[in-house]
Amino acid sequence: MLESSPDAWREMAAALRECAQQPIVGIDVEGNQCKGLAPVLVQVACRDGDSGGLVILEAPDRDVGLSAQLQHLLGDTRVVKVFIDGPANADMTALGLPPNAAEADGALGGHIIDLELVANALAGFSAVR
Repeated sequence: MLESSPDAWREMAAALRECAQQPIVGIDVEGNQCKGLAPVLVQVACRDGDSGGLVILEAPDRDVGLSAQLQHLLGDTRVVKVFIDGPANADMTALGLPPNAAEADGALGGHIIDLELVANALAGFSAVR
């Protein structure tokens, strides 16, 4: 587990380059209730061959926003970003992604995936996600 820094992001980039298959990260967001403000904490996790896993914790400055490295990762279509977001899509919206980002290429087809949409696609839609 590393605090967000240029060195930590270089380590994650190296781990993602070493992936035998398509690189994937899991992203969780805390403190995403205030629209227009950066979240309180962003956690980005990936597999790492040496240690089994790597997690970067980023506490964005509310005035500055997300780090350049996190913004780059969010826009990189070569890396799959996996979320478990609610019906309001608050995690994705807090990161500056469109609310329907996971739906753009279908629940299973894009570089942004919401596991709740995947469950609905596989098991059928329900009244509450």
